[in-house]
Amino acid sequence: MCGEYSTAFFGETDSANEALVMSSGDDWDIAIVDISMPGTHGIAMLKKIKSARPALPVILTCLFFTTVAATRAAKAGASAYITYQVAPEELLAALRAILPRATDAMLDMAS
Repeated sequence: MCGEYSTAFFGETDSANEALVMSSGDDWDIAIVDISMPGTHGIAMLKKIKSARPALPVILTCLFFTTVAATRAAKAGASAYITYQVAPEELLAALRAILPRATDAMLDMAS
């Protein structure tokens, strides 16, 4: 995605602690969190991010869809719950729905 968004700032981390520091320290427009992030469960990470930055949209990604996990993610404040199998198309759709209108042109270029 970095190639399609030359003016966007992307960050990546290998641990839950680093992700929490990043999400609270920078002015992110959105966070994409894996449910099986090393260091903590994705739902717990989602709750920590929402506690620190309630208005920050968070997309939770996972390998397999389960109704239980989707319900827990929604109750914890996830903006979307996406499986890896449909991630590219569904991720762009979620980004279009969540991010401000000013980013629509950039998302059109990515699809």
